[in-house]
Amino acid sequence: FKLHSSRGHESFSCKLFMRASVLASDVLVYLPGVLCAAWGFASAGETASARLGTALLLWLLPPLVLIDHGHFQYNAVCFGLCLAAAGCVARGRTYFGSVLFTSGLLFKQIALYYAPAFFFGILA
Repeated sequence: FKLHSSRGHESFSCKLFMRASVLASDVLVYLPGVLCAAWGFASAGETASARLGTALLLWLLPPLVLIDHGHFQYNAVCFGLCLAAAGCVARGRTYFGSVLFTSGLLFKQIALYYAPAFFFGILA
């Protein structure tokens, strides 16, 4: 029984690749989703600095930084797609928001928790 002797593949290059891929997914998917949501839900009189502050707070969410970057869950991809979808729905781009939400749902099924909110948001 080799439960304690086999720990999987843990080379330095593998860990470096996994960490780099998580950070790349943050920059390529999550950050644009955060910006889309921050600009999508912003009021007309809101300043650009307030929008950037909102985006910074969403980008530095402690659960994502601690769990996603530590355990390589890639939840930020799903959340980025869902945030971008919410920003699109808020701006009236329902079809594109639906495609983004479906993409997030197909990437990780945890997005099912947001499905009722999207359903009623699109219905309204």
